[in-house]
Amino acid sequence: MSFDVRPGTIADAAAALDIWRAAASFWIAAGRPLWTVAQFTLGRIETAAQAGQLVIGLEAGEIVACMLVEDKDQLMWRESEPGAALYLHKLAAKCTGSRNWAPRLVGWAALEAGRRGIDRLRLDCTDRPELIRI
Repeated sequence: MSFDVRPGTIADAAAALDIWRAAASFWIAAGRPLWTVAQFTLGRIETAAQAGQLVIGLEAGEIVACMLVEDKDQLMWRESEPGAALYLHKLAAKCTGSRNWAPRLVGWAALEAGRRGIDRLRLDCTDRPELIRI
């Protein structure tokens, strides 16, 4: 099985939209909501792709995971200068297929941070042990 992580394009936005909406629905149904389904729109994801913020994970050529990566986070990390860290948001993967997409995505982000001369990653997540372990 081949795995790859790469920046997403506008052409990848619809697949990412499906993943995020499915993840939001899954956690809502489980009684542990993370996001609303409505917050994910194709236009917002296309804008993120154009800005170089969409990252996708591929398994055997199929998009199965995604996240957003930004060089600033004015909402949660207002005190940080742009470029002080890479900020990871909305990690999600399809329930089907292999596991371990969170470490693959975070690993890609660590390499990308190093390439940019950034020595810190910040994962935006709720206070849940399974997310904090990442």
